[in-house]
Amino acid sequence: MKVARFYAPGDVRIEQAPEPEPGPDELKLRVRNCSACGTDLKIYRHGHHHIDPPRVLGHEIAGEVVATGGGTTGFTPGDRVQVIAAIPCGECAVCKRGRPSVCPDQRSMGYHFDGGFAEHVIVPENVLRVDGVTAIPDGVGFDEASVAEPLACVLNGQ
Repeated sequence: MKVARFYAPGDVRIEQAPEPEPGPDELKLRVRNCSACGTDLKIYRHGHHHIDPPRVLGHEIAGEVVATGGGTTGFTPGDRVQVIAAIPCGECAVCKRGRPSVCPDQRSMGYHFDGGFAEHVIVPENVLRVDGVTAIPDGVGFDEASVAEPLACVLNGQ
């Protein structure tokens, strides 16, 4: 499969990679849309202190479930889903107070885990544990669903 892998500022390569398989408590998605945002441009230009290259970028992911790992429930192949970009730990005092968007132990797709600039992506257990995969409603396209995260940022900012 093709991936866009970040190696260093100014060095993103389109490469062939083995198609991943889900482990226990993971999902495998066929990426249907992964939007690019200003953060992706900043990473391309300057890198990011949370990214240890090489890393497949892309954190605004929408796709369809292709396979589930053992122990994964609630998803079936063909489900249309959107994945959260920033992954709260779900366990710290901040998360338990209902403020997961400011979790000090937050991880991110495309930073700590390979992201959606690929034909397939593995959604890790960390995302599933915090209910970070959302069904895409009928009538909403993959392109629209992939920009749910930047829209949420705007709404939260307001």
